[in-house]
Amino acid sequence: VRSWLGSDAYPGVEFILRDHYFNSGSRNTGKILQRALNINGAGLVVDGIVGPRTRQELQDQLAATGEAVFLVGLQEKRQAFYRSCKQFSVFGKGWLNRCDDAFSVAQELA
Repeated sequence: VRSWLGSDAYPGVEFILRDHYFNSGSRNTGKILQRALNINGAGLVVDGIVGPRTRQELQDQLAATGEAVFLVGLQEKRQAFYRSCKQFSVFGKGWLNRCDDAFSVAQELA
């Protein structure tokens, strides 16, 4: 995840992406990242592969909007990911609680 950011300048974004990565893997984390970037019109293909274009767009958007603003979009897309899972009716409350807890920590780090 740190290599996606290119530096340690955005600890809140790194934290929330890393938390999702540990729970859902790299491909799903890449997809929520790409969906968050697309909120601002990045036009990325949502394939979960965090290549050079996704990395550059991430760095550009963080520089333009700031970490706190970007975290809100990332949180929104993470929650949407969990809601789309087949097992949401069983595990959804716990997933969303974890998501909210991670978001709170990320905001403190930003």
